[in-house]
Amino acid sequence: MGGYFGMVQRSGTQGIIEMDIDISAIPYPSMAGGFITVMPGDTLFFQAWFRDQLAVARGNNLSDAVGVFFTE
Repeated sequence: MGGYFGMVQRSGTQGIIEMDIDISAIPYPSMAGGFITVMPGDTLFFQAWFRDQLAVARGNNLSDAVGVFFTE
C-alpha cells in the first residue's frame, strides 16, 4: 500500500475531491519507499482516508475503493 500523504483537501458540500497524479511516479511500498510507473493494462485501486464527523467517536475512516484500469 502506497500513499499520497500530506495532500490534505476539502471535499466541500458535494463530497468530491480531485487530485492530479503523475502516473510515472505512483507511491509503492518498498523498503526504500519507492515508486512505480503505470503501464497499459494495469489496474490500481485508490481510497481516501478522511475525518469522519458522523462517527460516534469522531475518528477517521476510509472511503470505498475505486479501481482504475489504465489503457494506452
